[in-house]
Amino acid sequence: MATRKSQRIASRVAKPEAEQQWCDLAALPSELVEEVAKRLLDNDVADLVCFRLACKLWKNTFMLEPSALGACIHHRFHPHQWIMLPEQNDGDARRMFLNTVTTKTIRIDLPVLHNHAVVAGSAASPEGMLVLRDEDSLVIRVLNPLTGHVINLPSVKTLQRGRHRRGPVSRKFREEHKVTAAGFAGDSNVVIYFGEVNRMAVAKPGDARWTPVRGLRSPVLTTITFQRRFYCIDDENLLVLDMAGGLPRLVLAVALDNSLYNVNMLDNCGKLMVQCRRMQWVSRVSCHRSVILVYEVNLEEGTLMPVHDLAGQAVFAGDLGAVLLPSVMHWPCVEPNAVYFKFGLSQMFGVHRMGRPYPAYRDVVGTLAEYLAMYVTR
Repeated sequence: MATRKSQRIASRVAKPEAEQQWCDLAALPSELVEEVAKRLLDNDVADLVCFRLACKLWKNTFMLEPSALGACIHHRFHPHQWIMLPEQNDGDARRMFLNTVTTKTIRIDLPVLHNHAVVAGSAASPEGMLVLRDEDSLVIRVLNPLTGHVINLPSVKTLQRGRHRRGPVSRKFREEHKVTAAGFAGDSNVVIYFGEVNRMAVAKPGDARWTPVRGLRSPVLTTITFQRRFYCIDDENLLVLDMAGGLPRLVLAVALDNSLYNVNMLDNCGKLMVQCRRMQWVSRVSCHRSVILVYEVNLEEGTLMPVHDLAGQAVFAGDLGAVLLPSVMHWPCVEPNAVYFKFGLSQMFGVHRMGRPYPAYRDVVGTLAEYLAMYVTR
């Protein structure tokens, strides 16, 4: 008498060969596999990584191994939708990453982080990449956490001046040259900024040293990589890095009002936006109050245009930068058309609803929004 298990096995064996062939992944046409892979990559590089694991032959569709990518910067494989969440690791190399669109979280083992300082915040995570500083050699590395690809850049030691250039690195130099912001300029240049000493430098893979950036006067308040160009805001202006002639220098893009503070920049699907605060006089209570403002930047005309509606989107802003949620569909705890903000020693997040004069305050602890709060605040 046949058991249930043997009957199930017999029924599978008895199926016609044509009916079984659909599950032979390796037999799929290569053109179809490439088309599926391209569409997945257009959505999220994490989807492509998972796709390649489904079949050994599919790994050749897009070569994502670090050895295959080499020393070049491959922007199309960058994890634009992912952010690394700060947490206590106790020496563990695993880190948690959050997809800002789907709210999916994953843990990734990153042994390369050993003995490296990881720069925190959105201003230092261009296109989802991690900027690292080797604490022994002071070499700067840019890591793609999803593919494991590492871009090696020169040591910060090359920025030492004069007779100190060949000598030992002082403790003061190490402390002053901690990277506080970073980005990309063009297809191959990496930009780093040291807020402690207000210095900026540029290098590309294969360079022997960092090249200082000219035109930097006031301290930088925020930075962004937008359409492969590096932008920053100081006390009065929005500046763009000009690489013409091989001598990198900051040039004026848009003149700003110096009354703006707590400034951040955002990439809103190809539109550059500025989120900031300003003190405004409120006649009803006879005092100044801080208000949240959002602008769209017109780079061609060099102007700012006020934004009164975020079209269902939401922004989280803090001392370490800002994150734009293109949709709050998967964020039930987040209000659409609102700016969540927390600066300084405030314990609560302010919620500025676009179109309303004054913000409300909310505790985001215990909700999905707490992840974003951890990312943009100290």
